[in-house]
Amino acid sequence: MCGRFRQLGYVPEDISNRLFGKQKSRTDLDVIASLNNNLLVMECKETKYSAPSPLKISEQNLFEKYSIEHYYRAKWIAGNLSSLRNYVGTENWKLLRLEENKPINVLPLLVVNNLLNFHTNEGVPLLTFSELKEIVSKNWVYKSMEDGMVEAEIQINT
Repeated sequence: MCGRFRQLGYVPEDISNRLFGKQKSRTDLDVIASLNNNLLVMECKETKYSAPSPLKISEQNLFEKYSIEHYYRAKWIAGNLSSLRNYVGTENWKLLRLEENKPINVLPLLVVNNLLNFHTNEGVPLLTFSELKEIVSKNWVYKSMEDGMVEAEIQINT
């Protein structure tokens, strides 16, 4: 499922101002999918460079911003599942097969077309399309975080 989601506050105002110089009033959901009460929320981005040329500093900064924004988008979704249900509609919500009487783990991923090499203490994991393909069939280990989020540990062969 995908689409545009109009919702103020999905990224806290101070974070949005730091990243983009303004409070963003809408976002889009590129992909949402689920398996075993794990809700994958994926943001898909494309880089303009091709290997082996390095990513420019301005592009690295932009992808860091995407990663941080997506973390807060997923955190908002985890705390506002009823808003997400209303947004996607009853029929699409049923297709996700989420058991609402059990914990629902929201797992954000930023999927990119080329391997990026930057490190940030904030944000979500970046995966290439091939890494994503590899992890969808793996067993995931979950660890609860202090802020109420869940961290998944998945081994990717490199």
